[in-house]
Amino acid sequence: MNVLQESRDKIKSPLTALLASRASGISFERLPPDVVTRAKHSILDWIAVTLAGWSDPLVRTLVAQSEEEGARPAATMLGERRKTSVSQAALINGAASHALDFDDVHLPSRVHPSAPVLPGALALCERHSLGGEALILAFISGVETQSNLAVVMGDDHYRRGWHNTATLGAFGATAAAGRLLGLSSQELQMAFGIVATQAAGLRAAFGSMCKPFQVGRAAVNGVLAASLAKAGFTSRADILECSEGFVEVEGPAAADRPGLVASTEVWTTDLFHTRSIILKFHASCYGTHAPIEAALHLSLIMGSRSPRSVRVMIEPQYLSVCNIETPCNPLEAKFSLKHTIALALMGQDLSRDSAFSIEAITNPTVADLRERIAVFAEGSMPRACARVEVTTSDGSVHMVEIDSSKPEQNLAVQGRRVEDKFRALCSTHLSVSQLEAVIDTCRNLEQLERVQVLIDLLSERREG
Repeated sequence: MNVLQESRDKIKSPLTALLASRASGISFERLPPDVVTRAKHSILDWIAVTLAGWSDPLVRTLVAQSEEEGARPAATMLGERRKTSVSQAALINGAASHALDFDDVHLPSRVHPSAPVLPGALALCERHSLGGEALILAFISGVETQSNLAVVMGDDHYRRGWHNTATLGAFGATAAAGRLLGLSSQELQMAFGIVATQAAGLRAAFGSMCKPFQVGRAAVNGVLAASLAKAGFTSRADILECSEGFVEVEGPAAADRPGLVASTEVWTTDLFHTRSIILKFHASCYGTHAPIEAALHLSLIMGSRSPRSVRVMIEPQYLSVCNIETPCNPLEAKFSLKHTIALALMGQDLSRDSAFSIEAITNPTVADLRERIAVFAEGSMPRACARVEVTTSDGSVHMVEIDSSKPEQNLAVQGRRVEDKFRALCSTHLSVSQLEAVIDTCRNLEQLERVQVLIDLLSERREG
């Protein structure tokens, strides 16, 4: 028996059934309060980055394409304050929420958790007049699904060039849609079979419009898969574990697969991956965040002295993710360690679009500082950590090391920060009273009888 056949035999555990059972078995009454709070923070954060991303050219192109095709109005395009079909709303809202690369992250799964899950869930809540509790539960079910699947897929899936937010996120979107459409565990298995044939997305697209487009497509694919399964459409009910199925084709190498059965133990525990979500407060790839924080600290230490040279040490994999040396456009700038570090050393705020504008990219001072920054990989450097060392004009050397891998443990602090982020990003879309009404609604989202109330708040024209 060869290694491949042996691994196939050892992965006969019903992975698809386990994933469906876990997703459909989560009840709101048994959710820990802190998990619910984190979900509400992510929902408010997602609304903020969706509205802020609406002015991106890729979103305008998708809206125009939707208008060209025509659609029965059923769900709201948040930045347009008007309706389109559920699928188009999921696509456009999903792409908009990822356009700025300012949405939340889940480092263990390498997935931006909200962007693929919430667009379809919100559209379905609107279409079927569902409440805030249903939206929260759908979100958590989706996050747990894509995170549990990531445990099985391992790091090889990402290393081989797949975009986890698009591929694994499609399963999270399916689980969320399945909960809202009332799918049984068996129907959800079939929905996973349907979405597995659609799940796609390449890291090679990073820095282009296709990165957020892939995420929007994941949201659409999840809604479509769940809807088709509800209508009796068929696929395989064992799509994860079967020969030439999702895990075998896109997952770890055959020699690494025998241990996968043990990884499913996390699906039967009280572990909630939702607790590991990290909210972003810089509008760039998360691989740049630890270096940005280190550089911001160094900007205070340097004072009026200018940096002569800069050495940056990061985890090796980030060299292929966010190391565009000379960005040519705002999307590339978000994936440029040198650009983001240069701005941070200058003490600039990287939460605003202006940091990634053409003006910032071509600024001679910024360009000159980028040239003095050298980025190196350090094999022992943990994920989302960085060390930045600056030699200043007077010859002094200063070093700061930052760990950005941990989620905020103080939920009161996180709540205040995400509310401030929402106010900052959405002040041009909503009046002060509207901003505060949305924040208050999200704080008490589980009490909302119809999500339409929240959507209506977001759809009101700015007063004055």
